[in-house]
Amino acid sequence: MCSVALSVVTYNANIRLLAETLDLCKSLGFTVYLFDNGSKNYSQLIRTTKSYSNVIILTTKKNMGIAYALNEIFKLGIKKYDWIITLDQDSKITKDFLCDYLKYLKKFNKQTDVALLCPRIVDRSVNKVIFGSSLEFEKINDAENVITSGSCIKASCWEKIGGFYNDLFIDFVDTDFQERLLLSNYKIIRCNKIVLSHKIGNAWDFRIGPFVIRCSNHSSFRRYFMVRNRLYFYKKYRSTLEFYKAWIRLAFGTLKICLFEKEKIAKTKAFFKGWKDYRNL
Repeated sequence: MCSVALSVVTYNANIRLLAETLDLCKSLGFTVYLFDNGSKNYSQLIRTTKSYSNVIILTTKKNMGIAYALNEIFKLGIKKYDWIITLDQDSKITKDFLCDYLKYLKKFNKQTDVALLCPRIVDRSVNKVIFGSSLEFEKINDAENVITSGSCIKASCWEKIGGFYNDLFIDFVDTDFQERLLLSNYKIIRCNKIVLSHKIGNAWDFRIGPFVIRCSNHSSFRRYFMVRNRLYFYKKYRSTLEFYKAWIRLAFGTLKICLFEKEKIAKTKAFFKGWKDYRNL
């Protein structure tokens, strides 16, 4: 029987939502590795979590990014657990989510080439399926079709490919990791009966007649990393044509921001700074 734990990386987390996750994990006997990335509400976080005997807390005084946090969790978790489920602080899980993972891990644990299992993802902001299909299982061949939250990663495979790339900080941390898994001939399997409710940015749909324009409303801080890291990823792993397509997509995304989102100037500056800085990764 394989062993599995959960991880949550927090940064100014919604304490109520976090407590719901910890309550569920405690009731089912799951250990949770919680890494706090220098939150302003750190004191409240500690007061809330100190009563949970199943929670192992790691902290840093400043925000070191999601990649660093995940690597620190896996360095500790690999000593005791075969698999670690990675959750974002704003993801909602259910009893079925965890129980279904235990069921599917029994099926895939002995398959040495399976490195990552992932769920169907529903964006609760717009109530739409972002990733997933009607099939029970899907073999994922595109690293961009999986996100960190809700994924279940085999700890030994994390170690073999060198973990997450710290310098990416946030955004495309998961995609870069998954690309390296695929390039190392590991398999990524989506189990569509496992469903994760997730919030992607502050997304909303803007309607113009019959047309629907989706706005993610990420902050300028996030926009910088989204641009920089996407360009880095496409330059490293994709063809020149695909790289320029990615650049054009980002440019049109910035135009959409200028038309429909707030903080237009800050987000436009973030686009140009990310475009400049991707070469330094």
